[in-house]
Formats: sequence, structure tokens, C-alpha cells
Amino acid sequence: MKSIHLFSFVLVTLPFLVAGVGPASAISRVSATSHTCGELRSMIARQGAVIITHPGSRGSGTLYDRYVNDSGYCDPSDVATEDYVPAKGGSCRLYNCQTYEPTFDNW
Repeated sequence: MKSIHLFSFVLVTLPFLVAGVGPASAISRVSATSHTCGELRSMIARQGAVIITHPGSRGSGTLYDRYVNDSGYCDPSDVATEDYVPAKGGSCRLYNCQTYEPTFDNW
């Protein structure tokens, strides 16, 4: 009798579980120096988050960072903070996620 109830439960819940599983959308990866600042910002605004590659400072190779439209695209403990990348035509201010660490000035 228990096996019939278990079978019924699985039969009823399985379609709902499968329906919730969909293809994950891939995050775009672009080169900062191949795009203008406006193009980079437009991509981020459309997609919410984009991986942007850019040359590291002091010849440290290529860096890969995830830039976001706002803090809503960060983990709950992170906030969107300003960062600058070398875009085509000059420096570009974008936002990436950093762990929020409140300052305790009154200690």
C-alpha cells in the first residue's frame, strides 16, 4: 500500500520538478579594449552581467572580471562597487560585485 502512495506522489510531483529545470543562459564574455564604454554599458544593461576581459596593470596578463548592472546581480552579501576598465577610447567606469564590509568607526 505504501508503494502505491509513493508511486502516486512521484507521478504527481515529477512533472513540476522537471518543468522548473531549464537551460541556463550563458554569460557573455567580451574584451574591454574591443568595445567603447557605451557598448560595454549597453551590454551589461541588456544582460544584467557580463564577463569582461582586460589587460592587468603592470603587465600581469589578462584579467577576467564579472561586471553587473546593479547590486541585484550580486550575491546577497555583496554590493556593486565602481571599477574602471581600459575600454576602446579611454577608461570606462563599470560595477563589479565585492563583499560588503561595514566600517565600525565607533569602536
